[in-house]
Amino acid sequence: MTVFPQLAYRPSAAAIDAAVAKLTAEDPAFRVSRQPLNGGQILAFDQLPANLAAWFDLAVPFADQDFLVFEDERLSFAETRAVADRAAAMMQDRFAVAKGDRVMLGLRNFPEWIIAYMAAVTLGAIVVPFNAWWRAGEAGFALDDCTPRLAIVDGERWAAWGDELTARRIAAVVVRAPAVGPAHAWTAEMAAAPEAPRPVTVGHDDDATILYTSGSTGTPKGAVSTQRAVLSVLKCWAAYFGALRGLTEAAMAAAGTPPPSDPVASLQTVPLFHVTGCNALFLMCFPIGRKLVLMPKWEVAEARRLIAAERITHFVGVPTQSHELLSAPGLADHDLSSLVDIGGGGAARPASHVADLLGAFPNAAPALGYGLTETNALGCVTNGPDYAARPASTGRPTPPTSEISIRDNAFAALPPGAVGEICLRNPANMRGYWNRPEATQAALVDGWFRSGDLGYLDDDGFLFIVDRAKDIIVRGGENIAAQEVENCLYRHPGVAEAAVFGLPDIRLGEIVAAVIHPAAGARLDGASLRSHAEVHLSHFKIPARIWFSAAPLPRTASEKIDKRAVRALYSEHRENADKGGGI
Repeated sequence: MTVFPQLAYRPSAAAIDAAVAKLTAEDPAFRVSRQPLNGGQILAFDQLPANLAAWFDLAVPFADQDFLVFEDERLSFAETRAVADRAAAMMQDRFAVAKGDRVMLGLRNFPEWIIAYMAAVTLGAIVVPFNAWWRAGEAGFALDDCTPRLAIVDGERWAAWGDELTARRIAAVVVRAPAVGPAHAWTAEMAAAPEAPRPVTVGHDDDATILYTSGSTGTPKGAVSTQRAVLSVLKCWAAYFGALRGLTEAAMAAAGTPPPSDPVASLQTVPLFHVTGCNALFLMCFPIGRKLVLMPKWEVAEARRLIAAERITHFVGVPTQSHELLSAPGLADHDLSSLVDIGGGGAARPASHVADLLGAFPNAAPALGYGLTETNALGCVTNGPDYAARPASTGRPTPPTSEISIRDNAFAALPPGAVGEICLRNPANMRGYWNRPEATQAALVDGWFRSGDLGYLDDDGFLFIVDRAKDIIVRGGENIAAQEVENCLYRHPGVAEAAVFGLPDIRLGEIVAAVIHPAAGARLDGASLRSHAEVHLSHFKIPARIWFSAAPLPRTASEKIDKRAVRALYSEHRENADKGGGI
């Protein structure tokens, strides 16, 4: 068995649980109790910061330290807060943004994304991050759903979505590009704004965010989180990772090994519009004074350069990114010795990658988290020796407030080892879906969020995910509703039947595949169908494999297309995809 020296000082999950339990028992600031939230009795913190603006205040001790790094730009924590205050005043004074109004963010990973988020939640407005890869039609659907008062967009998004915004008379401020037509320029609006906004009273139960997630119905649903929910996940992680770091450094000290000397710094590789990018990376910087180096798009060579130049200590990305970090040519060209943690989430990491990462980065330990948009990314976490021993597991519930239960079709709890639906209960869960009361009622039961994922807990409480009950494909960390892709394909007049499903892929986790039964007399090929789909769908939703079946697709007893049978049949014949001849 291979021995990895960086695991020698890492605590077990049981040790972390014990340390967190001690913290919650002895420190009133971290005390937890059962509280009535989201229709259930939820284990929640007795004390939280007053609101997210108060969370930002936790960085006051690090005021002069670098916070945001983007290309040749650097902002300290104090400078970022001052710019965010002016942005809040700009929203309030120039665009009449008030408490409860929605502010849409449509940008790459630019500093203005973070500044606009801080500004909006300070006012009690609701931040609505849009997926920057959406096409105009996808953005238009979400605009109609959330009806924002103001949109903050970059030049690419204004070019792609400007007509949608203009048609709905939504004010737009464009960053890092000239303002064209009715759009306003960020620099000009900021220059004309007061230094700080008028005070607004914002509490725990005020809504903070709406994050859109692909659902099995094919249209995105907006998961609404309160300020309490966002603060709860941040404080839970603060307790957990504080215990992890404290135990690790204590073990190193006992062995006479000095702790890492580099200040904490993270590389923002994943989009800020995802909960991992927003919550786990951006918002977790404030209590520990962590530097955040922004990448507007993923490029492995640039990631390695930034890790070396900025002495990045914590890398968090979807598993495809960490695998590329170690496997792409040129690994030895940069000094990556500053890395101490290589985290992942958003998709499953192949078990073999865990040992690969341990071998490639001798100072770093891989980690993996499991959570969903609806839970603000809170759920399970695994790292260190437990992850090495159980690389197929996503870990144990994150203490002290995350609970996991496996339920059957009647919503009865199942014993260890039994496969059922993974349900999550914690104070970070969304309060519901925006404008979707029926979907909310179906998803939240007695405070439990029904994930749609299938899995089991082992005897030690480690979670293993085995399948998805929902018809969702996860490609490189992006959730894709199979029905949305099918609906797009059905808009082509030559398509009589379509079945869309995910195929395993070593790099992306899954890729999108489709089987088509053409309409009578239609002549179809993969290229023409992809061209059709590209008009309506984001690039990551376009099928990478397409088969054509001369016969109608197999059906279930209820006359629905038998997706499982189709996937089982065609996934064994990848070499025949896109050839138009079936199998």
